[in-house]
Amino acid sequence: MHCEIFYVRIFATTLCVLLARTGLADELANDVHSIMVRRCIQCHGPDEQGGGLRLDARQHAEQGGHTGNPILGSLEESELLHRLQSTNPDYRMPRDDEPLTVSEIELFHRWIEAGASWPEIAVPNQDRPAGFARTLDAVSESLADFQQRAAMAIYLL
Repeated sequence: MHCEIFYVRIFATTLCVLLARTGLADELANDVHSIMVRRCIQCHGPDEQGGGLRLDARQHAEQGGHTGNPILGSLEESELLHRLQSTNPDYRMPRDDEPLTVSEIELFHRWIEAGASWPEIAVPNQDRPAGFARTLDAVSESLADFQQRAAMAIYLL
């Protein structure tokens, strides 16, 4: 009996740790994608693909741009990070705008380091059903509620 309770607690603890990591990765992804929508999608979205790069969906971003360099991958090889951090105005992104802040670039760094999870972005002019962004918000709220309930259940074990 005590052995079964022990295994249940280990399983429950592991589940909570995984859910917490997922929540943190999702939070990073949401922060990064918020920046992308504000600062990148206009030139790298469904209507315009500057440098052959499209950032409104992961499958497009993974194809990279005209340079052929991976935009994600490891921190050392990420074309995206190199361009965000560059001091060369001809290479840095966003090109014709103010550079991202140090804290915004740090978010991209942490996001890539955590595996660059990629939620769908509700971008204007993309074929998305009405209310798609609200549906994603509702799913995120449900996941957060589940994580809190799971943590409380483990605490009570």
